[in-house]
Amino acid sequence: MKDIDKLIELVFTLSRITREGVEEKSNSLSYIQFQTLSFLLKQRNPTMKEISKHIHITAPSTTILINNLVRMKLVSRINDETDRRVIRLILTTSGREELEKGFLVAKKHLANIFSKLSKNDRDDFVRVLTKLSGFFNQDTL
Repeated sequence: MKDIDKLIELVFTLSRITREGVEEKSNSLSYIQFQTLSFLLKQRNPTMKEISKHIHITAPSTTILINNLVRMKLVSRINDETDRRVIRLILTTSGREELEKGFLVAKKHLANIFSKLSKNDRDDFVRVLTKLSGFFNQDTL
């Protein structure tokens, strides 16, 4: 198998492992809901368009996703202070609590998996992923 083929296979495996950690039975959030709440925590009152772009889903899919999160009382819509036509999204207290629970579940799952690696292997893994992330972030600017 070529190196790039092996890398693609490994990226998909890592994605599956991460998704399984977030979507464990003890967590009420789906992976995409978790990803959205995490983005809301990091960004200051993003718009639906910003969420669509970050998560790489269409505007109609984002609307459905946000409507569900609002219904679950994890997210609230607010009007932009300078342009009332713009709707911004904020994480509610319940949303923060669910996100924290999700992080704990995912962290426990991933810690269990990565504990099978030596400290040096974990350090190398983090170093390579950090480097790749940096390349990706440069390309998306």
